[in-house]
Amino acid sequence: MTELGAAASATVPPDETAVPREELLPDAAEPADDSPDLWRRIRLAAGVPVRRAIGGGFNRQVITHPAADTAASAEAMGIQRAIFWLRLVAIGVVLALTPFVSSTSWATVVAGIFALAATTSVQAAWFRARRPDLIWAIAAGGLIGDSLTGYLIGQAFVDTNEWIHFVGYPLLALEGAVVIGPLGAAMSTAASTIVFIVQQGERLALGHETGLGVSIVVIGVFVIFGVFSASYAGLTRRMRGDLQALLAVSRLLSEQETPTRIVQALDTRLRELVGARVRSVAVRRPDGSYEVLRWRTPETRIITTGSIRRLSSHLHHDIATEIAAGRALTVQIHFPHDEPVTAALGLPSWVRAITLVPIASDGHLSGILPVLWDSHRLPSRVELDLLNGFAQQTGLAFEQTALRRARELAATDSLTGLANHRAFRDSLGSRLSEARRHGGGISILFCDLDRFKAVNDRFGHAAGDELLQRVSEAIRATAREEDVVARYGGDEIALLLPGTGRFGALDLARRLRTRVRAVDAGMGIDLTVGVAVFPEDAAEPEALIARADAAMYAGKRLGGGRVVLASELPAEA
Repeated sequence: MTELGAAASATVPPDETAVPREELLPDAAEPADDSPDLWRRIRLAAGVPVRRAIGGGFNRQVITHPAADTAASAEAMGIQRAIFWLRLVAIGVVLALTPFVSSTSWATVVAGIFALAATTSVQAAWFRARRPDLIWAIAAGGLIGDSLTGYLIGQAFVDTNEWIHFVGYPLLALEGAVVIGPLGAAMSTAASTIVFIVQQGERLALGHETGLGVSIVVIGVFVIFGVFSASYAGLTRRMRGDLQALLAVSRLLSEQETPTRIVQALDTRLRELVGARVRSVAVRRPDGSYEVLRWRTPETRIITTGSIRRLSSHLHHDIATEIAAGRALTVQIHFPHDEPVTAALGLPSWVRAITLVPIASDGHLSGILPVLWDSHRLPSRVELDLLNGFAQQTGLAFEQTALRRARELAATDSLTGLANHRAFRDSLGSRLSEARRHGGGISILFCDLDRFKAVNDRFGHAAGDELLQRVSEAIRATAREEDVVARYGGDEIALLLPGTGRFGALDLARRLRTRVRAVDAGMGIDLTVGVAVFPEDAAEPEALIARADAAMYAGKRLGGGRVVLASELPAEA
């Protein structure tokens, strides 16, 4: 046996595999001199004794900031801070104005101020504790405390002529709207109206006459203020909810890998938000027809331009023109008159209305999102805006999926599903750059199927392709997840093994031979493997590939069916 053959058949110690070295940061470049100028140094030095005299020494503050809030809690935190300062101002205003009002019940004023001070103190303690998880409890408790304070202050002035000018009650409706929402505004308005009527009765008993018209106007102001606050709170919350829904859908759709997964994710979110369903999406084809992709079944169907014209004629609406103009359409389904609609669109029997929402991409119509309803309803303006937003997010998700698929196809061999020649070279270049920066070894294996041409000649190319697929699957299953396995060309398969030295590469190469011989189905194939290691055999990608290739062909010249190390070859080989 030749020296080369002996080296190829040497036994590899089972535990002797290359271990990557610790990552070492590259030496930093010499930084530029950014120290303070002379005048600033003098001022800093002069200030040290002053700061020590005032502060008794250095007081370095290291502050741990809380984790990032969600959008809703961050907004609520800002509102609570504003309300905190308003409460402090309210305490000062009540204390400043009360002495100038005659017949005031000081005991009730003190009780009101105490309630407000207690609410403010709890809020301040919560700020210091940094407990954002308690924000809604603090907000609700603050609203109760403010309501109690408002009613107590109103009661303190009930025996005065200034009582009718008290404006605290309408402000409670505003706080209820901000803190709780429309329901909070309604509850605060109702409570304030009841308290006003009760206190008005007390004033009449005390001899204070207030005209009926004035009382009606005041109650009207309460109601108008409450309705306005509730409406604004409802609109704001709906807009914020729609925005959060769009962001959530955008994130959800971007994570999906196939068009059918995108439709399935969209169906789930729409069912939660508006009670609608999405079973499919219609993708526009170059000829103007639509390919309908469903997520519940693998079937696809084509809606031809002729079908669209017939449907438009039945509905007396030019569907193609409306959709091309970016306008959504809702069609109410009435059986049996609209059976042509359900047949043309392939709708389930439970559908009673369908909204066709155009999907635009880069300013061009790219598809239609069919939204299904189980009742004869029309989407509201708000719901329609939400559906349009979802349709645009769907278009973006389809674009991302198409781009991702195109990249995968560009880097994948169509027969074996392995990486292709270009992808292998790109991976090798990036891995070698990383290894140079951080240290660690890299090995590459070049594998060639022995007697594969004879298989093609004897059994035909179809059998050869099937055999190559089985061999590729076996090699992929034997390699690690982080290894790159590529069809380099013809019946050559290359492997890139990050963090692997000579002994680890030899061990894997011998296991590959065993696995390949196990799937040859009696066709008599074997594997010849050439092994090259960075940086021992070569430091550049092309040179490393050349060394592994030379080792493989050296093994072929020796009869094949063996593993050859590039380090055993002459340097010029």
